Amino acid sequence: MIEINGEKIYLGDFHTHWYWDKENSALFIAGIYNLGFDFVLLADGWKRAIEIDNFCKLYEIPFRVFPGRELMFEFAHIVCWINEESDLGIVNKIPKKNPWKFLKENSPAVKKVKL
Repeated sequence: MIEINGEKIYLGDFHTHWYWDKENSALFIAGIYNLGFDFVLLADGWKRAIEIDNFCKLYEIPFRVFPGRELMFEFAHIVCWINEESDLGIVNKIPKKNPWKFLKENSPAVKKVKL
């Protein structure tokens, strides 16, 4: 985090799904935290992201892990910040033809932003 004129700016990765050793999250955390990131949006689903975030909290690592999911379409990849309900199947209901409209109508965070 850097502060400029009293405003806090956090650095993060919104497309993380590249960590290899899922049994050794400490290596992933050390590596990405060493890059200077404050958070990641982990595109590996709700459960895995929460487990790693809880690990960071337990050991007082000033780093957050938010659950994400990458939706792949022929024309684009959409990276989403998800909640537990999203990971239980709602993402499978997103139509291939016009995902933007569906996301705008059904996602609380998207409703607050003009697209």
